[in-house]
Amino acid sequence: MVKTSPLMATFSRCTLRPRARLGSRVCLAVFLTLLVGGCGKGTNAAPAIPANATPEERAIIQARAALGPEDKLTAVNTLVLAGNITDSKNAQVGQILLLFKKPARQRSEIRAPDQSIAIQGSDGVEGWSLSIDKNNNKKIAVLKSAEEIQNVYMSMENLYFYRATERIIGATVTNNGDAQYRDTACWKVTFHYPNNLNYVRYLDRSTGQLRGTVLDPLGAEFVEEGEKVVDGIKFPVTLHTYTKDGQLAQNIKFDKILVNQPLDDRLFDQPLLTDLYKMAPVAKPAGTAAPAPAAKPAAKPAAAPPANSGALLTPALLPPLKPN
Repeated sequence: MVKTSPLMATFSRCTLRPRARLGSRVCLAVFLTLLVGGCGKGTNAAPAIPANATPEERAIIQARAALGPEDKLTAVNTLVLAGNITDSKNAQVGQILLLFKKPARQRSEIRAPDQSIAIQGSDGVEGWSLSIDKNNNKKIAVLKSAEEIQNVYMSMENLYFYRATERIIGATVTNNGDAQYRDTACWKVTFHYPNNLNYVRYLDRSTGQLRGTVLDPLGAEFVEEGEKVVDGIKFPVTLHTYTKDGQLAQNIKFDKILVNQPLDDRLFDQPLLTDLYKMAPVAKPAGTAAPAPAAKPAAKPAAAPPANSGALLTPALLPPLKPN
């Protein structure tokens, strides 16, 4: 049986397609629902639960305690995750980098084996996407408001560890009671967000560990495996994504997880077109005589189109990642 952890089950509403799709939007939002906690072995001390706590609050307190100490969870301001994506046959699909920063900033980058890159980002107000093909041709787009709203919810899910709904007007939590999930007795707890986005989480009744998450109404399922403790918080090593009909779609194995790595706010801002392309020449008014051309040096051979260079993110804005 696959062990799961509560961290990555915050993924979004679609699954990554094979690398041929990476040059398009690639559904980067998939990666934004990852992180609600790590898969633990149930070794944390039992949390103190008030006698008058609601079923929802009891489940959340227990689930947070399964991740790590309360002061560690509350102190999280940024998260960085980097790893590799494989398909259902374990073939390499690409590399992934995820950045999150409170209150609701996020940036996701995927690099395909052919070095094309798909990026999606949000400053918590405006979302954008950028695709760069292997010849360094770039396309940028602004996300529709409904997509950006969902990105905000997903970013906060990743940063507030089961307490994002408390910060969003109209969001609620429902403890739906007992449920058997992957041979484990669980609480079925639904985190409801406006615009019909719901995370149905299956929390182990005895330990509070997250066993799996179903994204409703799409039906995509996220199951975590393995455990890595970073700054006192448990994170999963691998995230498995399943389709609505139960077929394995992809796996993401994280080789780097950082808590509170300094992240410049500009990493989440929409890139300016002037930074992506040279400005086109300004047209001359009709009838304006053009000045005599100046002598030019001998022409140099045309350079080859630039390869898609560099690391998975803007190197000038991201300091060297500290060791895990």
